[in-house]
Amino acid sequence: MTLQFILIVVVIGTVAFWYARGKNKAENEDAMSANQQTNIYHQKDNGKDGAPASPESITFDPNTADSATFVRVGLSPMQARNIIKYRQKGWQCHRPEDFKKIYGLTVGQWEHLRPLIKIDKKYQYLADNEDVYRQPAYTMHKSRDNNDDSPMKSNYKRTEKIQEGETIDLATADTTSLKRIPGIGSYYSRKIMEYENKLGGYYSLDQINDKALDFLPLGIENYMTISTPNIRQLHINSCTVKQLTNHPYITYPQAKQLADRIRLYGPIKSWDEILFLSEFSSKDKERLEPYICFE
Repeated sequence: MTLQFILIVVVIGTVAFWYARGKNKAENEDAMSANQQTNIYHQKDNGKDGAPASPESITFDPNTADSATFVRVGLSPMQARNIIKYRQKGWQCHRPEDFKKIYGLTVGQWEHLRPLIKIDKKYQYLADNEDVYRQPAYTMHKSRDNNDDSPMKSNYKRTEKIQEGETIDLATADTTSLKRIPGIGSYYSRKIMEYENKLGGYYSLDQINDKALDFLPLGIENYMTISTPNIRQLHINSCTVKQLTNHPYITYPQAKQLADRIRLYGPIKSWDEILFLSEFSSKDKERLEPYICFE
């Protein structure tokens, strides 16, 4: 009886051991498979920093994308982990340019990622979507019949957007007319006008893609036209270094060199004299020529 009991215990123990071993093996295999799915872009065909050698061109929202998606679009695993940590601490990406704050982001990564960033409207600033979110305002007034406060709708009217094929003349536009362009709200329209003031007027739609405006929605220039450029020129021979430097296309070294040249040799009369200076190139002439006056 004792021998039979011992044999039963041995058999049960053996079966339990092999069952547990098989279960653990299956769990380990499942875990490895899950890790492979999660880290596929971290390990295979990756560059030295762990980012994919050939980043994908898929749209993503920095507020909701997971770490695998960040790596797929070209970020390193470390950058992906940092973004997740930032979000856990309350960081949100309200505009595409907010993504520039990610530590270690390179110019190449930003140029690849900028067109792919699509931020859900619930994360965007109200000012950027005024045309979508702004509801008729309400004001409180005292009723003539009683002393209770009652709401009264204001005369606010929603901004009507122009349709595809229609355009706004950038040479004469103001913030109100610019907000009629799809994707443009108060913030973007104000930035466009501020940059126009710094330039002295737009002469080409390509200027909407200048680095200073690289946060604007792509393709908005398709809703614009420039009939007759309204350019405010710089009288180069009478401008101070500060006035010259205030122009987006003129650096401080260039402004200083111009001022020194005028001080030593007198007024500049043509672009040939400017191009003789070491700080200027033919590209500078192409960008600045509409804004420079020699009188």
